[in-house]
Amino acid sequence: MTGVQTCALPIYWDKGYSVQQTTDGGYILTGCKSCYVGGDVWLLKVKASNIWHVATTGSDVSGDGSADNPYATIQAGIDASSDGDTVLVAAGTYVENISISGVVTLLSSSGAGSTIIDGGQNARVVLLNQGTIHGFTITHGLGGIKSDGGQIVNCFIINNSTETTGEDGGGIYASHYGTVDTTFITNVTISQNY
Repeated sequence: MTGVQTCALPIYWDKGYSVQQTTDGGYILTGCKSCYVGGDVWLLKVKASNIWHVATTGSDVSGDGSADNPYATIQAGIDASSDGDTVLVAAGTYVENISISGVVTLLSSSGAGSTIIDGGQNARVVLLNQGTIHGFTITHGLGGIKSDGGQIVNCFIINNSTETTGEDGGGIYASHYGTVDTTFITNVTISQNY
């Protein structure tokens, strides 16, 4: 057998060949992995994530989501984002109803005591589908959060009501159809919802 290595013991090794930056700010990594003689070649494209900024002093018309030129509404930041991105929200009260779909992190810069999403009694304050919401007060909605999977972390969910809508879950309504749809709730205060 010419050119073929044989061995009675397993051979373990990983080897990286190259790292190349792409025009969109990501990276392409190539290499090889072997558990036994033979192995797998791998190619990974790693996308650099973006941070989109939102502030009550921003503008959805002229803002670009940068720290110096933020959006005015949380939904504008979410709409600009893609999977893996973070929408960083400055302290203030944002009167809107938002929808987070995809692997996006919605993060307040000052915590739930200073960053409020007020649903204005129009609809559920937050529709969450696989994203993360971290550090907000969720209030005055026809329901607080409806989750089809994702994470709710360090939030206050207060004074929401589904009384006039006939829906369940004044504070949080979570529906699950499998492990992907699981909602993880960590350090959340749910109070005075009905």
